[in-house]
Amino acid sequence: RTSASKYKSSDKNLEEIGRELGVDYVLEGTVRWSKVGDKAKVRITPQLIQVDSDRHLWASNY
Repeated sequence: RTSASKYKSSDKNLEEIGRELGVDYVLEGTVRWSKVGDKAKVRITPQLIQVDSDRHLWASNY
């Protein structure tokens, strides 16, 4: 989270961010909360991306 927060409003592309962080892969994702009646739900969608090719290697929903 510490690495991600400084890029939240950045105009940099994924390759630039990866180079600055010295990484080949980035894990990004979303977290969504919803409430239906009395039940609260959360949906987490992580994605593993190869920095130099911008190729999505893996994604899933939880």
